[in-house]
Amino acid sequence: MKQGRVYFPGAILPPEQATHHRVVILSNSAIINRSRSGSFLTCAIIRSAKNQTGRAVQAVPGHSIPVKSTDFISLRKEGQVLKHDSIIETHQIFHISWDSLNDPMNRALGDLDPLKLQEVLTGARRLLT
Repeated sequence: MKQGRVYFPGAILPPEQATHHRVVILSNSAIINRSRSGSFLTCAIIRSAKNQTGRAVQAVPGHSIPVKSTDFISLRKEGQVLKHDSIIETHQIFHISWDSLNDPMNRALGDLDPLKLQEVLTGARRLLT
């Protein structure tokens, strides 16, 4: 596990949504390395750039970071992390259990490009300022 890694967890985030979303880990890698069973990590959701009716999702200025499949480095032999243009929502920050990400069913999909990760972290920091 590391900062910028993408997972498709079994947990539904945001809660009570009909759609499962991928998540990108925002927690610092040093914190992740000290984490153990029972710990929680900070993540942001990745959602499609279009809603289920095909209309563009309303962007939140400074917090909706557009991403394409080329913004990721795949960790799986199957290839792409995303199949279509998406948005990382840095205004929707969640905690996800370390245990759920270590579950073999929730293998890492890929890593966010370092430059795009910095853009995402900047958006997340805007929540605190």
